Amino acid sequence: MESKVRKKKDGTEASGNRAAHPIPEWESRATLLLKVEMTKSRMNFKALARRLESLNIVETPAQVNRKVNRGKFSAAYLLACLEVLGVEEIRMADIRELAFKPTATDDAGAEAGNP
Repeated sequence: MESKVRKKKDGTEASGNRAAHPIPEWESRATLLLKVEMTKSRMNFKALARRLESLNIVETPAQVNRKVNRGKFSAAYLLACLEVLGVEEIRMADIRELAFKPTATDDAGAEAGNP
């Protein structure tokens, strides 16, 4: 089957194939960052949930665990977690070094041509 080639408004060609979506990589890095900082602070999900309550973020330890492990949380949530963990500094160089580990969902979406 031939790949369709479309013309964009600016006259350049656009193929039907899309590049891999970069968001899952950054979600994975955010999750790893949070887990690394939890480990450094020797804090488990129960303690993290309890400390988040001081910022009026009320969730059960299981909810916090699921949210973190799925990597589906906002930047604001990440900042709140880092605050209660007592993190003073984060270097982008350290975040860039965190390994991206694609999930089966990421792979399936890429194979189907989904971003």
